[in-house]
Amino acid sequence: MSSLHFWELPKECRFYLNKEFWNKVYLYKKYKFKSWNTVSKQLKINYGALRNYLSQKNNTKKAQFIPKETLCNIASLFNISLQETERCIYLSKSGETGKPVNLNFPINFLTEEWAGLVGALLSEGCMTKEYDLTFWNKDKEVINKFIILTEKIIPKAVYFSKYKDAYYCILPKIISQLLIHGLDFHIGDKVNADPKIPKIYRDLNLSNPKNKEIIRSLISWLFTGDGWISLFKDYLGKTHRHMGIGFSIISKNKAPRLLEDTHTLIKKFGIHPQKLNFSKKTSYFKKNKLQITESWKFFIHGKRNFEIFRDNINFQDTRRKEILQKSIKSFVKPNLRKGEPIVKIVNSVINLSPCNKHNILKDTGLNLKRIEILLKEAKDKGFVKVTSGGEKANFSYGRKPYIYNYTNNGIKFIEENGGKFL
Repeated sequence: MSSLHFWELPKECRFYLNKEFWNKVYLYKKYKFKSWNTVSKQLKINYGALRNYLSQKNNTKKAQFIPKETLCNIASLFNISLQETERCIYLSKSGETGKPVNLNFPINFLTEEWAGLVGALLSEGCMTKEYDLTFWNKDKEVINKFIILTEKIIPKAVYFSKYKDAYYCILPKIISQLLIHGLDFHIGDKVNADPKIPKIYRDLNLSNPKNKEIIRSLISWLFTGDGWISLFKDYLGKTHRHMGIGFSIISKNKAPRLLEDTHTLIKKFGIHPQKLNFSKKTSYFKKNKLQITESWKFFIHGKRNFEIFRDNINFQDTRRKEILQKSIKSFVKPNLRKGEPIVKIVNSVINLSPCNKHNILKDTGLNLKRIEILLKEAKDKGFVKVTSGGEKANFSYGRKPYIYNYTNNGIKFIEENGGKFL
């Protein structure tokens, strides 16, 4: 459901009404009932409890929150519609000890704020059987942004603290009730509960700009919690750019529903992710035993996919935003002009022989991809030759770089064109 009314919540939820509601109650009582004793009998509640509920009008110390079922009965008895009643709700809480928060009923889940909160809690949240709801993250910037996000939904209601090297936020229990009864959330962490993205978000049509912003907020928080972006060069000098998202699992036979839904949703933005894949990772030693983490994940590769992700989704934290931007800039397509200085490459091979492309990179300062193309051209024309290399490396992935040496044709070429373009 896209919205949730107060009467759809469980009976342990309690509410505090504003003066407008009680003015209607007092006015109706004046003409229909002789005393409040009569009203308490009609409602089948203790007279003292009724007086405490009525104290909400003047906001006295005796005022107590009204249970949901009692509030519905009061509204019915005094001929006040449930729609009118929920507009008069000032504070809400779950149970007698829950923290009261100011919520606007009916709750509309189709907003950027609610979608962002759902994405954040699906990635780094946990709900206990007692409806305690927490959000964890080691990055203080992410925690601060989460607090700003929740302030737009429940002002001044989030408790923030730190445990060891991680920060956490505790949300009021009433939010757990809203998520369970409005969006079909499950108790427990995502490994055991195997949650999924709520149907109201999965079914949105992104041709509508508002819907697109809603899903952007949800996916952005999912990737902020469980996604990654890396940029590095291997020992061969090749640049690697990896972006993806993954979740730990209990069973390896089936991918988590949350990952499948995420995979489907990002395709709606025009991103083409790789297939879901299962992997095992040796993470650390625990009690003198090797700890193996099993997870499902998928990767996103390619400059165009990175650009779409940056422009439409992106991470919440600055660090990964910067890595993503650097990754996009690292996609350098060689612009080979007519007359490219192949002479410089052949001359470098003669001076450094035997050598590989990395030696030539230091000698000439040209782009590595450009060097590879020029070496291939020089080899095809007989100016240089490959003497070794290309076999699989012994202690790492990939292959050993090719070793080049000059030929007589190469020396003749340099003598005839010394320093000139082809």
